[in-house]
Amino acid sequence: MPTTLTTVSSTYGTTTLAEIEENLTKVGRELGVNVVCFQTNSEGEMVDALHYARSLGGVVMNPGAFAHYSYALHDAVDSILPVPFAEVQISNNYAREEFRHKSVTARKAAGIIAGCGHYTSLGFEP
Repeated sequence: MPTTLTTVSSTYGTTTLAEIEENLTKVGRELGVNVVCFQTNSEGEMVDALHYARSLGGVVMNPGAFAHYSYALHDAVDSILPVPFAEVQISNNYAREEFRHKSVTARKAAGIIAGCGHYTSLGFEP
């Protein structure tokens, strides 16, 4: 599996996935929360990870493009409730193409954060 993430820098910025994971883990330590990072391009692996999350205290997930059409992810999120679930999107979906304006996973989320770049995953800008 690749260890780097290639993205369009004008849409997603230049912060690497490793840097995002490092920042999330650091904030988690400061808050006394164990952060488990997982990245995949496979819808099935994402469903499996969500099922694993039943044993965790909560899920913050960036489903990427899967958010717009993956009813499998929608159903997997539904199956883990009441485990708290939040959806994040690095870019502002509503400033992009029309098909990105709908998220099938967001309707199950306790909250949604979008459009704040890599700070989106942290839920705030340091």
